[in-house]
Amino acid sequence: MGSRGGSKLYLLPLGVAIIFPLTFIITFSVAISKNHVNFFFSYISDTGAIPQESLIFAQLLNIAGVLIGLSAYVRFKQVETFIKTEGKNSSKSSPNLGKFNKIGIIFGMICALGSSVVGIFNEKDQIFIHVVGAWMAFGGGSVYFIFQALISFQMVPLFGTKALAGFRMVLGCVCLSLFLISFMTGVMATNNWVETGNNKIMLKWLPENGGWAYRVTSVTTEWIMAALLDIYFITLIDDFRKIRYETPKVGNI
Repeated sequence: MGSRGGSKLYLLPLGVAIIFPLTFIITFSVAISKNHVNFFFSYISDTGAIPQESLIFAQLLNIAGVLIGLSAYVRFKQVETFIKTEGKNSSKSSPNLGKFNKIGIIFGMICALGSSVVGIFNEKDQIFIHVVGAWMAFGGGSVYFIFQALISFQMVPLFGTKALAGFRMVLGCVCLSLFLISFMTGVMATNNWVETGNNKIMLKWLPENGGWAYRVTSVTTEWIMAALLDIYFITLIDDFRKIRYETPKVGNI
């Protein structure tokens, strides 16, 4: 992506891969220590719904959103450069590669913005906006993975292998399926919720509150989605190690 020496752009996807689990571990630990949520079957967002953990949740997810956006942009420029150079000389290169790249950057930025929205608008105070953000982060992210997999197949062998491209496609398809399952079962669980004498707070949902099977399914699939998102960014690290870039030149008018 330029002619300067080796860069450290691989730190972008690596940063995403680190900050997501770090966020969830910290906020989960704080929420549990303050007895704000149950240890088992709490949504990721449940662990960041009440101060002080909500403040940590918002700050770290904002940082994650920036790193995701930068990673998506660098990937976009990497593919753009590939199309201008090696892609033209490759018999395997698809004429749709440029379109895939443009669609990919759109969904990548949607995922980045969604991560920030989820952090800022917590589920306790702004549930509708929070859910929209979750759709953007997980739904947009899943579609982004799928388009990146399609792109990856066209960039073999310069970047990655067919096995890696296939793995990314599996990640995207599984993530999208889990997202739909999580959303639908989450709605069904909420529709079956009833207050009881022992618990009147959704953040501390118990089997006696109803819709427990739906709740467990929705929460479990959400945590798996988060893990798959993390794994996807780990797969980008090696590709980003191969990128070189030119420092922007600044001059006086």
